[in-house]
Amino acid sequence: MMRRQDFRSLIHEKPLILDGATGTHLQASGLVPGVCPTRWVLEHPDVLTGLQTAYYESGADLVLAFSFGANRKKLDSSLLANATVADINRQVAGLSLQVRDECQRRLGRHLLVAGDLAPTGHFLYPAGDLDFDSLVGIYGEQVDGLLAAGVDLFVIETMLDLAQTRAAVLAIRDRCDLPVIASLTIAENGRSLSGDLPEAALLSLQAAGVDAFGFNCSFGPDKLAQVLLPLLEKANVPLMIKPNAGIPRLIDGQTVFPLDPAEFTDAMMPLAKAGIRLLGGCCGTGPEHIRQLAQAVSNIAIAPLVTHAPGRVVSSTRLVLPVEDHTQWALITVTEPSDLVEQILEAQDDDPDGLLLDLKKVRPDQADSFLTALAEAVLSVSLPMVFEANGSLLDRVLRQYPGRAGVKGGSHSVKIDAVVLAP
Repeated sequence: MMRRQDFRSLIHEKPLILDGATGTHLQASGLVPGVCPTRWVLEHPDVLTGLQTAYYESGADLVLAFSFGANRKKLDSSLLANATVADINRQVAGLSLQVRDECQRRLGRHLLVAGDLAPTGHFLYPAGDLDFDSLVGIYGEQVDGLLAAGVDLFVIETMLDLAQTRAAVLAIRDRCDLPVIASLTIAENGRSLSGDLPEAALLSLQAAGVDAFGFNCSFGPDKLAQVLLPLLEKANVPLMIKPNAGIPRLIDGQTVFPLDPAEFTDAMMPLAKAGIRLLGGCCGTGPEHIRQLAQAVSNIAIAPLVTHAPGRVVSSTRLVLPVEDHTQWALITVTEPSDLVEQILEAQDDDPDGLLLDLKKVRPDQADSFLTALAEAVLSVSLPMVFEANGSLLDRVLRQYPGRAGVKGGSHSVKIDAVVLAP
């Protein structure tokens, strides 16, 4: 019997091939707009299992369970009337796990299933109506069901916003130590759709505990490569790419992706040769794209996985700042959380490199108000932040702050990496 290997060991042996698109293939098989995709898959399981079998047979090492839209905000209300979010995620993931087990026995190689977390369609406060802890709870419901099913790891994909991605990571980390891959989408300007800088997203999500980082959907391989490849010199985790089969075109009323399997593979090979360890396809790709990609990648001589410690670097969502002896910090002593944004805006008049927030005078009963004010401040300013605080408030700040934070003096108890500055 083959000894079971997990993602963390396999990624050091070879590039891992991910699956291709799912939604477009389900639509071709009868899923129509307006119907809850999760419900449709549970009612037509053979369509999904047939597609995922084809991906494994084509050379994929890892497929994503169809839990992309299986969060409380997106699920059909009639589904939720008869089952919990956790139950629905367990059922959906169970379909993929059955395929994995059958294909692994037949194909004789290690195969993986990832629990899939994706956007809820709602935004965090102040851009939307969700608070951070509530979003962690929403993703936690999915995680509970996916863990109960027995997934091998998690993929957080097609994310528009760094802060929401962190919420999904923490929902997983609060419950288990399984591997986590985090993947954002990119806009034309090379940032996330919420304006997050790719390097800042990498630093933040590494600090939050992901095992791999990358981008999916958005564009074809060439465009995503321009954003991803520079991160090879900065990452301390493997990198992932799962692009579309080029930029879609509308031909005779039909959306068509231009890259055929051979063209897609040719465009992906420079990334594989450069050291990108996770490669798959998104919109417009299918089993034949994955087959040709897997075959081509199998012939590449693999160099050892190189990682880079981030060092003394802090970041906001939009700015990365190396911490030097001459770094200029604007000190802000917070006494009234409602004044935080005004204090920060005034402090920026002196053109500091970053912000040092002294929270020692924030009372326990003001903690929730401060976190609300912090969310407003993060949306208003781009400067990285360092925090000086005591006890549980610092723990909560480091969970919510959507960057790689700094901490002045002492240590902190949560398992989130931060740059410690001398007292």
